[in-house]
Amino acid sequence: MWWLMFRTIGIRLDEETEALVDSLSDSMNLNKSQLLRKAFQEWATIRQSIQQENMILSDRLLLNHLFQTLTDEEASQVAETMSEHIISIIKVKQIEKGDEETLSIFLENFTRFNSTENTGWFQKINYTLDQDGHVNIYGFHSLNQQYSRYAAELFTRILSKKFGYRLGPSCPRITDNSVILEYKPGENTGYSPQ
Repeated sequence: MWWLMFRTIGIRLDEETEALVDSLSDSMNLNKSQLLRKAFQEWATIRQSIQQENMILSDRLLLNHLFQTLTDEEASQVAETMSEHIISIIKVKQIEKGDEETLSIFLENFTRFNSTENTGWFQKINYTLDQDGHVNIYGFHSLNQQYSRYAAELFTRILSKKFGYRLGPSCPRITDNSVILEYKPGENTGYSPQ
């Protein structure tokens, strides 16, 4: 039987943070120690993941300002650079695992990576993949329209380069805080439902 050794430490919280901890503790059905331990473990995991992927943590307000100052051409250049970077990371991971990544596995990993579970680029992001291979990606964030434009272009570039997909005729549909994208398999994707 394994025994865990626990040590007690004290932390100081302002009233607002304490109220938040109390509220989260109640809603998640965890005592305060469990909640704070879980929060620290999640933070450490995210930080380690970010360091391993050669990324940096950025305050949302700073990121909002940075995207707001980009021209459409600059946002497009950032999307191109990031698409190449992400595709390279995916390829290396495929080599390490020794298997080819399917579209459905890619979409699952990509949306999870951009969700609050990992980088937090989107407060909510999800996808659908139908039996004909049509893909819908949709989500919302709290940045600005230029970020929506960048995200739409990034997703489109990756799906085009990696899987031969093309953006649907009525897309992208973007707002200040949301992205709705529809993709169709290209002529030579060779998509077959799994």
